[in-house]
Amino acid sequence: MKKILFSLFAVSAAMSASAQLTDGSFEAGPGAGTWVESSTNFGTPLCDSATCGLALALDGSWYFWGGGLAVGTLEEASLGQSIVIPQGTTAEIGFGFGNVGGDGSTDDIIQLKIDGNIVWSATGADTAMYPLYTPVTADVSAYADGNAHDMVFMSYQDGGTNFIADFFVLAVDGNLVSVAN
Repeated sequence: MKKILFSLFAVSAAMSASAQLTDGSFEAGPGAGTWVESSTNFGTPLCDSATCGLALALDGSWYFWGGGLAVGTLEEASLGQSIVIPQGTTAEIGFGFGNVGGDGSTDDIIQLKIDGNIVWSATGADTAMYPLYTPVTADVSAYADGNAHDMVFMSYQDGGTNFIADFFVLAVDGNLVSVAN
């Protein structure tokens, strides 16, 4: 799976098919309507160097930042959109991810859900496994039916963990079907 994601990072938008997962690098910016955005403390989990003070994007200027507050302060952040996963035998959502800091708490959670079902997750205790922009893939083959599905990327922190993610892509049967930035 990681081999596929590394290949996806190298593929340009010109080689992709029609957009099935839209604005996977968040370059339309906050409030653009491509993502449904939520953050209990910041209004949006989308950041760039001007709004959050750190240039941490993997691709372009914008990235997801779940966290950013002191230990003991609750922050819930999410991004979601309806995506069409074309019919196929295998399907994967890939993205770059990293746990940055925190107290190693298993209470700090990040999840990728399709239609409310968890297809990938990590906790603050997984920090060592995910240096910044570790390629991650989630198997979503069960949803490769040509229909629209609700995708939600959400995080919950009260242990000070900072979850960073960028460059979401969708591949079906090994072919990129989402537009990279």
